[in-house]
Amino acid sequence: MYQRLLKAIVAIALLSAVSLHAQADTIAGYGARTPSIAIDPTLDRGLAVYEHGGRIYGTFVDNAGRSVAGSEFLVFPLSPASSSRYKDPVIVFKSAQRRFYIAARQSYPSRFNLPSGPLVIDTADGIAVTAYDAVGTRVATRTLYTPGLARNAFTADAEARPAIVADWFAYNGCCVVVAWEDVRAPGRLHLARHSVDLSLLSGDPRSLATPAARVSNLSATYDTARNRFLFAYDACTTSGYSCTPRILSFAQNTAGISAITHLALPVRPALAGDPSYPSIAWVPVGNQHVVAWNWRTNPQPGVPAGRGTAVTTVSFTIGTPGDMTARSPLWDARPGTAVSLRGPAHVVALGSTPRAMIVAPTTPVAAGQHLAGYVFDAAGFRMLAARRFSMDADYIPSGRGGYLPANGGRVMATWQHDILVPPYDAGVWALPVTLPLP
Repeated sequence: MYQRLLKAIVAIALLSAVSLHAQADTIAGYGARTPSIAIDPTLDRGLAVYEHGGRIYGTFVDNAGRSVAGSEFLVFPLSPASSSRYKDPVIVFKSAQRRFYIAARQSYPSRFNLPSGPLVIDTADGIAVTAYDAVGTRVATRTLYTPGLARNAFTADAEARPAIVADWFAYNGCCVVVAWEDVRAPGRLHLARHSVDLSLLSGDPRSLATPAARVSNLSATYDTARNRFLFAYDACTTSGYSCTPRILSFAQNTAGISAITHLALPVRPALAGDPSYPSIAWVPVGNQHVVAWNWRTNPQPGVPAGRGTAVTTVSFTIGTPGDMTARSPLWDARPGTAVSLRGPAHVVALGSTPRAMIVAPTTPVAAGQHLAGYVFDAAGFRMLAARRFSMDADYIPSGRGGYLPANGGRVMATWQHDILVPPYDAGVWALPVTLPLP
């Protein structure tokens, strides 16, 4: 079996009314990157996926953040003999059917014989999607391509950076949604809806128009109260610079997609070139969506220079389910720390509470970048607790996380150790949560 090259730090902490207390343990290897995790609350564990050497691997993780011995398996490619390459894996768990769904960018090496010598290009070749049952048996697979555009365009810039989300219903005919960006049609959000066996729904894949010149850095969530899918993204200029956060949502019903709604989140004068990396999660209690994103400003008249992570709540106006509104944000969601924008923040809803945890990179007084957890009370619109939990430098959150309700509650999330040059380190942390909070 392939020797797993994953280095994980498990930060175990007790969440009190005023702070997070944490310690870290290193448990295995190194070499993985861009990890993501989804949670199976029935078995009280998660499935983490990550890239190593152009391949995607999965490993089960117990509720303390430890890899389950012998559980690693190859996700992509489907055959070990394949020369296809994969990156940017994302994962979601559809609880009613107890299945994990994984998507990743797919490519293959194209060789061109030029007078100056051979040239090999990593040619984009769609978004690969697969499904596993709760014990790790593959049950379905498919590949998605941007509609209306040629497959195998001999370019590295085609289908890229997918997001994946699933509804909470027991109906097998719908819906697992995969979305992605494509610089060949940069101002559109490309997506495909699937049944639980990954059969495409009528009219999909499809592309939805947005107000952006270029869509980038997708994050997705599902609102079961309204049966809506929401996508937070960076709305950028065509070159990918000067980005601001936006949200696109749509309702899902038997007739297909309806009530497509757009929302621009509040911004400060942005420093061109800085993406905001928005992250969104639905908080069932209070029926709100918590959104966090990075911001940075130049000095402006009446607006000092600064940087940080903004957080706000998005809700729908009663009686008009397509009308989204956002509160004026808390601009400094990382109180008491300086901030590095090398990595995004990620939002994880805390189960049956009106709260979410924001996992974000910070730069304390000592050199190096660390991770911290911030508990946000959506009902009271305030930060409740914050504390750094990684003790080594240059860690950034990567991929989606999840919440295990058993044993008082536990947040599971993934990180990548960004040391600027390979090999990268990556891992999983588990943070016990004591509820209720004040």
